Amino acid sequence: MSMALLAVVLVLLASHFFPAAAGTRRIAEGLAAWDRAVLGSASIAPHSWVGVFLRIGLPTLVVAAAQIALLGQGFGLPSLVFGVLVLFLCWGPRDLDRDVADALDDTRGAAQDEAARALGLPDAAQPWQQVGPGLFHSALSRWFGPLFWFIVLGASGAVLFRLTRLAAAADQPAGSALRICDRLLRWPVAQLICLALAVVGHFDRVVSAWQAWHRERPWLSWQEEPGFLDAAVAASIDPGESARDQVEDAIDESASDDVPSEGEIEAAVAQKVRSAPHELALQAAHRTLWRVLAAWLVVLAVLVIAGVSS
Repeated sequence: MSMALLAVVLVLLASHFFPAAAGTRRIAEGLAAWDRAVLGSASIAPHSWVGVFLRIGLPTLVVAAAQIALLGQGFGLPSLVFGVLVLFLCWGPRDLDRDVADALDDTRGAAQDEAARALGLPDAAQPWQQVGPGLFHSALSRWFGPLFWFIVLGASGAVLFRLTRLAAAADQPAGSALRICDRLLRWPVAQLICLALAVVGHFDRVVSAWQAWHRERPWLSWQEEPGFLDAAVAASIDPGESARDQVEDAIDESASDDVPSEGEIEAAVAQKVRSAPHELALQAAHRTLWRVLAAWLVVLAVLVIAGVSS
């Protein structure tokens, strides 16, 4: 567990401070080449269970074998290096923070549109309430999914999640084996994100939205897309919070001795929300996202400390 925490921290630091290194993540190209070499030559349907095993299971088993072979070698250093490399390759592949910055920058042009599409953000004609869920689903795929399955299964878990996500994104049949596997892998991750979101955000609103979603659906909610995550995120994201922060920062930086009244502040906040709700919602969702990630890391650190002290 301590090795997993160290590997996660190293990958987070590398991804944050060296975003250009994301260009080395070529798993999608490798999966396409593997499909052509293995499935194409054998004429196997990629969405069949045999196809799923050859596309996802076999590479995962190879990584698992290497992972097991490195256990206990060299005081754990080879295993740590292997885990860091695999997790880094499975992270992303695009840098989420840079995409958020590009999506908020009106001067980026085509780069802004590309970042918004990569994050799953709605356009200006759609409700701003869809901004937060789009960002969180992107983070589930880029951050939390690889992180969760890396902690549970090691390097093979990160590979399993990433390959399944890539294959399912290109697989069209709704009830295919790949889609089922993809939902099974994302379901516990989305549930834990909701739990962390309730802890670091508006607990009552998140729990109420989560309960309302599940009351309307059967218990086997893993069979559907994790819409409970959409409901929980939409209930916790408020663009007014970002607007208020901006207004208060502007007041603090102002050289004027006149202190605006609370009513004037509320009017300025309301004006900002009306003028740019999507941008403010994205800023609020991004800050909340980092708080959720920090909560995950804190829980992981507590588990490591508890394991060392026991």
